[in-house]
Amino acid sequence: MTRCAARPGEPPQLLQPSRSPCQVRTIRQTIVKLENKVRELEKQQVTILATPLPEESMKQDLQNLREEIKQLGREIRSQLKAIEPQNEEADENYNSVNTRMRKTQHGVLSQQFVELINKCNLTQSEYREKNVERIRRQLKITNARMASDEELEQMLDSGQSEVFVSNILKDTQVTRQALNEISARHSEIQQLERSIRELHEIFTFLATEVEMQGEMINRIEKNILSSADYVERGQEHVKIALENQKKARKKKVLIAICVSVTVVILAVIIGIATLV
Repeated sequence: MTRCAARPGEPPQLLQPSRSPCQVRTIRQTIVKLENKVRELEKQQVTILATPLPEESMKQDLQNLREEIKQLGREIRSQLKAIEPQNEEADENYNSVNTRMRKTQHGVLSQQFVELINKCNLTQSEYREKNVERIRRQLKITNARMASDEELEQMLDSGQSEVFVSNILKDTQVTRQALNEISARHSEIQQLERSIRELHEIFTFLATEVEMQGEMINRIEKNILSSADYVERGQEHVKIALENQKKARKKKVLIAICVSVTVVILAVIIGIATLV
């Protein structure tokens, strides 16, 4: 049983797993929280990129934010797994309409989550490229031997910043500040790559499922739109029918009046003829 977090003024409720509206509400709230964290991540990355030698506290704050994002990602993944419909179609007492609604709801939430994780990965990948560009620029300023893109990537893959710096700056006279910045950027790139790999695992977990559900969601959306169009046409037909009914009533009244007038005229004529 799942205890649903109560709204203000409401007592907590015990609900069946995967059947709880509060679980869906919790997922939505967590997705919003994740979205805010991703937005904050973008801002902090811009700040660090604009700082030649970021303080250790700034880098630590950024790393902590990455950890929070990964933790939220894992929470949402578990929450989505908890509300995923499980062979409920086989239950003869289970409402098939309810099943379809829950499948659609699960698919929509999964889609939102995957898009958000994908955006986060893209943001970090762009941040990585900008850090690499800063290294290239610093090497150019210091007149260091310019490595090709392939060589630079190979050196970036080295395990330690000192190895990277010694490889790319052999026989080159550089300032301590330039050396420190290049080393700091390389360390930042290594942390980024770990974060991207871990987020990618979360993304891969749901991407295939969302792709399969996408066609179903699109089909349901099409049916909803078709139903709405059908209702709209039906309302138009009802409106026309009501107008026709009103016209028919008017015609009946006019015919009745004409008949009444005709009867009166005939009665008058017959009466006059009788008197003559």
